[in-house]
Amino acid sequence: MNGMKEGSFAYNMSSDDTYFQYTTTGWMMWNAMIPSLANGTRLIAYDGSPFHPDVRAFLKFVSDQGVTILGTGPRFLTEVQSNGIEPLKLASFDSLRVIMSTGAVLTAPMFEWTQEAFGPSVHIASVSGGTDICSGFVTAAPTLPTYAGEIQVKSLGMAVEIFDHEGKSIEDTGLPGELVCTRPHPSMPIRFWGDKNDEKYRKSYFDTYPGVWRQGDFMVKNPSTKGLIILGRSDGVLNPSGVRFGSAEIYSVLEQFRDVLDDSFIREAIRKALSARHVPAYIFEIQEIPYTVNNKKIEIAVKQIVSGSNLKPSGTVANPESLQLYYKYRNLEQLLAGIRRPKAKL
Repeated sequence: MNGMKEGSFAYNMSSDDTYFQYTTTGWMMWNAMIPSLANGTRLIAYDGSPFHPDVRAFLKFVSDQGVTILGTGPRFLTEVQSNGIEPLKLASFDSLRVIMSTGAVLTAPMFEWTQEAFGPSVHIASVSGGTDICSGFVTAAPTLPTYAGEIQVKSLGMAVEIFDHEGKSIEDTGLPGELVCTRPHPSMPIRFWGDKNDEKYRKSYFDTYPGVWRQGDFMVKNPSTKGLIILGRSDGVLNPSGVRFGSAEIYSVLEQFRDVLDDSFIREAIRKALSARHVPAYIFEIQEIPYTVNNKKIEIAVKQIVSGSNLKPSGTVANPESLQLYYKYRNLEQLLAGIRRPKAKL
């Protein structure tokens, strides 16, 4: 029922549509797309990487199949952009009417690039939900305007609000806070297998705000447009000098520049776009970023590593060897001493 609701109201899905959600069978999006069959929609399942033999082949496949609703994520769109590919010069996308992006934050610059790359008639639908409910908390609406970097509406049947640390609603203040759901909702799990006293269940969702579902996402509502912006995971929120912000705010600035930048340029760009308190104390170049098999950046594990934890990569990490690159940053003073050590004169 919940899957039909999302398809019908968020994407106006019908028997005239061909829905292609690129996903592994282990990701919730596989399960979320199956109910679309109840709308009479034709589904496409794809076996293989969207990057092999190259991104162009994947885009041509979308065109050849006459896909009307394409489900993807920022990682794929970034790959298309970074390769300098212009989709409309590569193939015809006359059938395509919706690009649904999830799995990570679709920043304003990437939103704008996607709109330009696929044409003004395509509905760029950024959505966010959870594996736990196999559905969305905030989603799209085909009858409302879209704003770059923002999610259009709350999902039907979801009493979504934004709480501060005291459990007070700050949704209309323009301040960021916790994404919560204050009432029972469709597809909501009611207990965990083997959790006899429901202790793990309550700790996972209701420990922070008793009786209120806390999803673990950091979100803000734009007072002007009423659009919703996911800023990142709550446990990945940065808090320098008491100012809380998510990684998506930094990405939204950096993604405006395609070339490698000097760190002084980066600092000034962040200062102008956000504030002096958002400027990082240190900036380091990294050779590789860890991703899950579903193309999500793994930020929490990196934060834990640089904070002193020793982690054993799970099977969901696509490139587990990349995590080793971050262990040296837990000893920041030693690292900086090595960088700043003057060279001996001969």
